[in-house]
Amino acid sequence: MLINFFRRYLSTMCRMMNWFTGEPWIEGTLAFKDMQVVRKMHAIIRTKLSGLDNHKVDAACKFENPWCPDRQLLLKDFAEACPFEMIGQCPYKSFIDLPFKRKYINNGDMAMLQCFFAGFILVYPQNFGVHDATDEELEGFCHMWRCFGYYLGMEDKYNFCRGSLKEIKQRSKDLYQYWLILNLQKVTSEWEHMTRCAIEPFNYFPLMYMSYKSAILLIMDALDIKMLHLRASLGYSDWIIYKIWKFMLHYALKLSSIRSFFNKVLVDSLNKMVNCSPEKKMQLHVRSKKETPDFSVTL
Repeated sequence: MLINFFRRYLSTMCRMMNWFTGEPWIEGTLAFKDMQVVRKMHAIIRTKLSGLDNHKVDAACKFENPWCPDRQLLLKDFAEACPFEMIGQCPYKSFIDLPFKRKYINNGDMAMLQCFFAGFILVYPQNFGVHDATDEELEGFCHMWRCFGYYLGMEDKYNFCRGSLKEIKQRSKDLYQYWLILNLQKVTSEWEHMTRCAIEPFNYFPLMYMSYKSAILLIMDALDIKMLHLRASLGYSDWIIYKIWKFMLHYALKLSSIRSFFNKVLVDSLNKMVNCSPEKKMQLHVRSKKETPDFSVTL
C-alpha cells in the first residue's frame, strides 16, 4: 500500500535532513549514525539480491496489479518527443541474458542515484526553486554529495560528483540527454507505478498537495519534453496545481523571504508527520488502502 512507501520516504527524508544539517563525519552524532544505517541497509539488500539469479530478480520486479492508469498517455508523448536510441544507449537490454550474476547496488547504481539527487539542481536550478546560487555554493553542494557517496562505499573513480563543477554539470546533461530521455520511450507499467509511489506520498504532508500529472509535467518541462497528450488530459484541479507549483518554483522562490518561509513550512511538515499521533497514522493507513490497488513485491 502507499502508506508503506510514505513511511519509507519519510524515513529517508529525515535521514537526509540529518546529513544536511548535522555532522555526519563526527562519530556519535545522529547524522553519523544515520549514514551508517543507510550503508548497512544497502549491504543487506545487496546480500539478499546476490542470493537470487538474474531471472528471479527480474521476475520479482513484475507486479501483478500495477498502478498505471496513465501509461498509454505517457507512451504517446514519449514516443513523439523523445529521440530513438542508438547502440549502447539502452544498456539494460544487455543485462537480461548475461552469463554471470549481476552485482546489485554497485558503483554504477550509486552514481546514477547521486545524479538524480544532485544533477537536476545543477542543470535546471530554476525549475526546482533554486535561485541565486553562486558557483562556490554549487561546488560545495557537489563536494557534499561526493563525500556522501564516498562514505556510502563508492570508489572515488566512479563518484558522479568528482571533478570540477563544469565537468559535473556536463556529466549530468549527458546522462539526461543520452540515456534518461531516450529510455522514456519504453517506460513500463512498473515505472509508472513506482513514480506514482514516489510522488503521491507527498500529498500526505500538510500544504503539500501535488497531483501525479502535474508533477510529471514539471519534471518534463525541465527536460524540455512536450507532453501534449498529458496536458490535454489535465482536469481543472491538475491544471491549477501545476500552475501554482510552476509559479512558486520559477518566480516566487526568487525572493529570499519566500524561500525562508517555504523551507520552514517544509521542515515543520516533516517534523509534524514524524511525530504524528496514532489516530493520524490510522487515517493515513485507511486513505492509502482506498487510493492504491493491491500489489505485492517480493524478493
